[in-house]
Parts: sequence; structure tokens; C-alpha cells
Amino acid sequence: MAAAPAVAQSADCVGIVPTDLGSAATYSTPFRYNPDASCSYATSDQNGYIATEAHTLGGYSWWVVAPDGTATVGAFSTEAPNLIPQASGFEGVYRDPRAFGSVDLSKWDTNGAGLSQTPRGGDTCGLETWRSSEGGALGLFTCGARRNLS
Repeated sequence: MAAAPAVAQSADCVGIVPTDLGSAATYSTPFRYNPDASCSYATSDQNGYIATEAHTLGGYSWWVVAPDGTATVGAFSTEAPNLIPQASGFEGVYRDPRAFGSVDLSKWDTNGAGLSQTPRGGDTCGLETWRSSEGGALGLFTCGARRNLS
């Protein structure tokens, strides 16, 4: 596919907005083994790596795709659909099945490898995340009547 033509920029946009959009790419999420899966979310980090998901009632499976859309470079799972893009990689909620449902605020790199997990509670707790304008993620941890911001 040919790249979109370059567009003239105002002086305010120089160095901020790309001069052209590059070539288009198409990618299909590889969640073929479950006909009950649904695909609804996608995001990209600031390096152009794209995370696409497929989900069932059991959680969200994410695949990280190279910026040119040609290859899957990694995969991981989350508890919730709100994956937060970072400068490089992603943050989101992970429920560890080996730790009696521990709820963690987790970070993954562009290859889908876990970088860190910050435990926030046990199997009766929840964690919601939102993108922070300062960078990173804002997490609201709930466990019974107790609520804490992370």
C-alpha cells in the first residue's frame, strides 16, 4: 500500500505532528480457538507498538504487534480492558491465579514480558485504572468498604 501524501503543517505543529502518516497495515488478533471470544480494544504505546485484545468471561488476552503491523512480538493477559499505554510498553490490572487471586497493577514491555507487579489486594478486591496525564496510571483499589488510590 502506498503511503499517504505529505500534508503542509502550520508552524505550531512542526516537530509534534508527523509530516506523513506512513503506510497502512492490517492485523488480525490470533484468538481463533475460541468462537465465543470478542475483540473490542486496541491501543498503542509511544513507540508505535500496538496492543490488540480478545476477551471472554475469563479475562482479556493481549497481543503486541510491531509498529509496521507485520508481526506479533509478544502477548499477555489482563483482568480488565483498560490497558494504559506508556512511553514504551503498557500498564494494566493483572489477577495472579497462583496467588489466590492477588490483584496487581502490572507493567509489560513491548514484547509482552512482565516488568513489574505491584500487589494491591486479594481475591475479594478490585482495581480500576485510568491513564494519568502526568504519565503512568492512576489506580483505584477497592477491597470491601476500603478504597485507596495508587
